Amino acid sequence: LSPRTTDKAKREKRHKETFAEQAAMCRLSVCCTPSCRVMPPFVVPHHIESRNAAGKDSDCVPLCRTRPEKGREGHHEELHRIGQRSFQARHQVSLEVVAGRFSEAVASHECTDWAIQDPKTGECSCGVCGKPCDAPVWP
Repeated sequence: LSPRTTDKAKREKRHKETFAEQAAMCRLSVCCTPSCRVMPPFVVPHHIESRNAAGKDSDCVPLCRTRPEKGREGHHEELHRIGQRSFQARHQVSLEVVAGRFSEAVASHECTDWAIQDPKTGECSCGVCGKPCDAPVWP
């Protein structure tokens, strides 16, 4: 194998470790900042432990991203700008607690509660773990 192939394989493995089921659940949830009710698709997973500092999927929390049409900064960008401690103090939220609760939710989730229908095939699968599921399709 060439070094480039090895690096690509490492990157793909690391991506799977850091953006797995909890990150998927974060993308489908509302922003975890108490005063915010921004819904998907404007929510992104944020790693409370940096990916470069060995952050894992279980470190993810849902935060909204900037929406220029709304003319405001998203909580994800705000956290990166002011830092995690200041963000938690400003919004009175413990990101570690939120990440822990999301980990518990991932472990006990029901696929039918997180079902997503593929618009092309019409097949239903879990938006968290990707397993096929039989869920009612809402009109």
